[in-house]
Amino acid sequence: MKLDLSEALEHANRFAEATGGCPRAAVATYLYDEEGNRIARASNARFDGKCDCNDEADTLTTASSTCCAVHSEVAALLEAARLGQFNRLDTAVVTRPPCCKCLPALLSSPVNTIVTSDEWPDRDGTEAVWRRFGRLWYTLSNKKAP
Repeated sequence: MKLDLSEALEHANRFAEATGGCPRAAVATYLYDEEGNRIARASNARFDGKCDCNDEADTLTTASSTCCAVHSEVAALLEAARLGQFNRLDTAVVTRPPCCKCLPALLSSPVNTIVTSDEWPDRDGTEAVWRRFGRLWYTLSNKKAP
């Protein structure tokens, strides 16, 4: 089975909207193997249901330093490991570009490809870092056709 990247991003967006526990941004990550089989999925969430972040902040430093959520990328990687499927990972479909906190976790995994939406800017410059490691990054339009 070949993975349809646009369809995978749409699934992740719907999952984020349905389950996202972060009031700043509903973010979800789906992880797939090389054949396009979904291994794991997760959304940003707090285990205690509270959020301490500063919703007024829009700068990277403030937003990242006050974020208390378990980010979807890390949660999905942990879920893949829990399922014993970590070594099969190939593609991460993320509804927003991974932040500077999540990128090292993804770089330490077998994930070779990131697929994300053009709806949000890559403030951290994580795409450039990801590509320096010789890995693939696709940014897809998240806009619906009229």
